[in-house]
Amino acid sequence: MYVSLEVKNILLESVSHHILPQMLSSPCLQQTASLVKDYLRFMDDHLKESADLTCLAYRHRTYSKVIEFVQFKNRLQRSMQYLAVKSDSVILSLKQKSESLEEVESVLENVNHGGGLVDLSSEDNMKHLTFNEDLEARPWWTPTTSVNFLSEPIDESSTPARFRAKVCKHKSTEKDGPKMRDAERKCLVPRLVYLSMHGCVSSLRETEPNGSVSDITVGEMKTLLEKYARTIGYSMDDALSMILGISSGKKSMKDFAPDIVSWMSFAVFINAMNLWSNESVIPRTDPSSPSSWEIVDSLVKICIEEHLTDANRILTCPGNKIPLLVQMVTEPISWHLIIIQSCMRVVAPQGKKKKKSGPSLRPNMPQLQGIQRSVQCLIETLRSVQKWLSDQMSPEEQGLDILMSYLQGTGDEGPGQTFRVLEEKPAAHASELGDRIAQSLEAWSSTGVVRRIVGAEHEVLAEFKKMVDSKLKLLMSESASLSSVLH
Repeated sequence: MYVSLEVKNILLESVSHHILPQMLSSPCLQQTASLVKDYLRFMDDHLKESADLTCLAYRHRTYSKVIEFVQFKNRLQRSMQYLAVKSDSVILSLKQKSESLEEVESVLENVNHGGGLVDLSSEDNMKHLTFNEDLEARPWWTPTTSVNFLSEPIDESSTPARFRAKVCKHKSTEKDGPKMRDAERKCLVPRLVYLSMHGCVSSLRETEPNGSVSDITVGEMKTLLEKYARTIGYSMDDALSMILGISSGKKSMKDFAPDIVSWMSFAVFINAMNLWSNESVIPRTDPSSPSSWEIVDSLVKICIEEHLTDANRILTCPGNKIPLLVQMVTEPISWHLIIIQSCMRVVAPQGKKKKKSGPSLRPNMPQLQGIQRSVQCLIETLRSVQKWLSDQMSPEEQGLDILMSYLQGTGDEGPGQTFRVLEEKPAAHASELGDRIAQSLEAWSSTGVVRRIVGAEHEVLAEFKKMVDSKLKLLMSESASLSSVLH
């Protein structure tokens, strides 16, 4: 639907506030990347041309326009949305290329290994960002990008007064709240991915002494992780305690909400740092304590399984878990997969026959075993996602029957109310609506709309399943390589 709008020029800045958050949590990565590319092209072109426009206005003595152009340029240049989309562009590329280490390296190399984005997220720069989104222009059901009332269950408390109160509450905290923290956190991800890859490779090279990663790299990783933890509202130590608590079952998953994906990514990066830091980031009190690999495995499994258990059939449940599951697979699991591939490049380089030294002679044997267990855990977890997606993908006609019966069977206050109003009222109020609207409503068909909804859902599921299938294929290959190395 978003693609069919054909949004262009300045509308890319205003409408992207509505479109992009939904697209970023969908499996349609290619379409999302195109939207991001168009937005950045418009912004970059405008910033380049703004000087010419200002000079032109000055020559024509339209001095009010001169001031307007300068102010508009400054506002766009310091736009929080502009910064967020810059980082989204890189993160999207990493998501798309996560199954090819060479392509991931190419993406990171093109952005100075994420260093430029980290500089943009400095405290001084963040202070001067402008919040350009008009919250009053947002639909009532999504007063901010992180809230969607339509995804909440309908119950007795779902009254207009309650929604109005929630709208005011969310809007009052949007500018200085999650939006700012999200923009800052996104800027850190590409650099954290790069440092994780670099550190893991160095730590596993048998020709280098343990701890060969420079102190500068370790220090930078720690600083970035501390900053990352602050964006989700915790100190480094408290964040580590939270991860340990969730992975061991001592804390509830609700403690992660609403930043569950960010928490999972944090755990993945902590594991990477723990692999090559001289000082253990996650201290093991005794030999039976879980390793950082096992902590990530447990966390991924718990988070995915809990959301699959809670996930209802998507055609009859507006608040389905697809967006969150997509983010879990495309972000933390992708970062973890990149780290695993980096490790595998060292321990089992393709095209080279390594000298058989036997498992007992390998100094990095514990890490290899940790990688193997992690690969197996990811395979099992993604297979459960794969099965759930397959169960959801019913034939179109069957899906149409399911959704139509659901909408027709609800009461006056249920989700079928809009359909009934549109089918019954237009003819009686044609004079009030005007000719154009009345004519459009005459051709309106609930069956046609439901068919489009079912088709769109099927397309999303198919795209997501394709993504999961691809990651499973890579993991199976890595599992086979590990088996040959360890045996």
